[in-house]
Amino acid sequence: WNIECVASLNGNSSSLVLGTAEDGTDGFDVEYDQPSPPNPPSNFVSIYTYHIEWENPLGNNFNQDILNEIPLDDTMQIWEINLISDNGGSTDVVFNFSDNIPVVPVFIYQETDTRRNNREIIYKEQITNGESYTFDLEPNTNQIFYLAIGDITPPELAVTYPNGLEILQSGEEATFGWEATDG
Repeated sequence: WNIECVASLNGNSSSLVLGTAEDGTDGFDVEYDQPSPPNPPSNFVSIYTYHIEWENPLGNNFNQDILNEIPLDDTMQIWEINLISDNGGSTDVVFNFSDNIPVVPVFIYQETDTRRNNREIIYKEQITNGESYTFDLEPNTNQIFYLAIGDITPPELAVTYPNGLEILQSGEEATFGWEATDG
């Protein structure tokens, strides 16, 4: 499955494909991951993932980033996305889902720029197929946001016994019961 992210500004556009493949990895996969072409000298908008750790001779920016396929019912796949333009203004990023995308939440979010351990989420919004999100850009200033897909909703736990009316004696054995539900 994949999600295409398309950024448009002043008549120019750039696209990024995020997704998974059964034989994909979290590292560079020559058959899946594609480096971004260089930006033109002026009047551009660019959306890409950045991977300096891949040490790719063609550069660190990628317009296709494919990860290993994993079950997403109790975890998430997360991509850090970079958005930049030499022009200021508002840009819409449209998110187009493939037909076989898992039925789990898809979110975009942005964090504060504080130290890694103290990051806070500025906003988080669930998105659906074909939906767009507007970003305000400063010229030549990289804007970072994240796309996450998966379900990390914690299970709901309800104690069924004791219900609060029982008297439990010290030193006596007691049985406790609970129900857990997970979407």
